[in-house]
Formats: sequence, C-alpha cells, structure tokens
Amino acid sequence: MIELKAFSVLYFLFFNKSSLKQDARNLLEVVTAMEVALEWEREMKRVMEESLWDDESALQDKLQERSTLMADKERMLADIETKEKLFDDFMIFIEAVEIKDLEKAQNFDEKDMKFEMVQILDEESMVVLVETVVSTQAIEGTKGGRGGSEGCNAGGNIGN
Repeated sequence: MIELKAFSVLYFLFFNKSSLKQDARNLLEVVTAMEVALEWEREMKRVMEESLWDDESALQDKLQERSTLMADKERMLADIETKEKLFDDFMIFIEAVEIKDLEKAQNFDEKDMKFEMVQILDEESMVVLVETVVSTQAIEGTKGGRGGSEGCNAGGNIGN
C-alpha cells in the first residue's frame, strides 16, 4: 500500500516538471515517508516474531505438561489395576479361608498378602474396613451366628 503511494508520487513528479528544486523536495519527502513506513513495518515484524516465539514457548510448555499428565495417568491406572488385582486375590483368599478350602488358600502367601493390603489401605480406608467388619459381626451375632456377640442388641429389641 505504501509502495503504491510512493510510486504514485514518483510518477506525479516525473510527469509534472514544475521545478527541479520542488521535485527534489518532493522526492526527499517521498523517500523519508517510505523510510518511516519501512521502519514501522520492521517494528511490526519484530513484535509479531516475539509474539510467535512466546506462543511457541507456551505451546512447548503445554505439550510438556500434557506429556507429564498422561504419564501420571498411565502410572495411576496401572497402580489402580494392581491394587484391584491384589484386592480380588485377597477376597478369594478370605473366601477360601471362610469355607475352609485349604487347597485354594494355600495358593496365597497370607503374611505377604496382609502386608500388601495394609500398605494399600490408607487411614480412612482402614476406618471404613473396620466399620464394615464390625457391622458384619454385629449382624451375624443377631442371627445367632458365631462369635461372642450373641447377646448383641443390634436388632433394636431393647426391652427383651
């Protein structure tokens, strides 16, 4: 756009031979205007390149963050899968012990399995597990099951 204006001015000066001094001044004004426009274009290019570099850097940071998050997700999923497998094995072991299936129970290392389960369960999970076991024992006690809780009043019959 600027070049077209400069060309128009040069064309006008070339074909209008008013005076040589006037032509020289007009040419100097045109060249000065073109230098200013060129400097402005260079500055805009520099600003745009800096913006591009900043954007590329931000993109690289986001790609690195995504890569880290994806690796963390894969690691967590693998950890969850391992814990679920151990929990399933532990439940099979507990069931085998309860029904006195020694053949199935001997397939597991009891001490190692208990240690692994304790490592997996955090304090909050332990509380939930203990509450579940206590509730189960209280319910079994009201049905006349095993354990020392036959006299338990879990059914709500306070007057008897």
